[in-house]
Amino acid sequence: MSLGIFSLIVSGISAGIQYQQGKKASKQADRAAELQNKATAEQRKRDNLALRQTKIKAVQEARIRRGRAKNKAVFSGAQGSIRGGVGSLTSQLGGNFNYLDQSSIFARNASAFMSEANMAKGKQAQALSNVSLFQGVTSAGMTIFDRREDIERLFT
Repeated sequence: MSLGIFSLIVSGISAGIQYQQGKKASKQADRAAELQNKATAEQRKRDNLALRQTKIKAVQEARIRRGRAKNKAVFSGAQGSIRGGVGSLTSQLGGNFNYLDQSSIFARNASAFMSEANMAKGKQAQALSNVSLFQGVTSAGMTIFDRREDIERLFT
């Protein structure tokens, strides 16, 4: 087989690999963007949850102040007010635990999505590196093809 045919075959194979790796890089870039969007959505959920928790705390504080004022005003039946206050505090504590659980879930999800997005970016970078490598191989093959007569003269 002549050097010209060999160099064309190498260049053709290399061009095919470049195309394949380019598609892979594009796919990984799309996956990374999708996962980053999911991570952002989870963070937004967590932020909204924190805002909701702030509003709940403001309402709870208003209720506590109202309860204190009511207790001062009404001396009789104080035990009922105390039981109600303890029940309210217990309920608020449960709500706080629920908030922490949900916040933790959103944070974990966001972290997992960002980790996957970073892995996809790594695969994209590897595919782009392969594209660059095989561009060099194609270029070398085409140079050999263009200079085949000179190269053959060296060995004859």
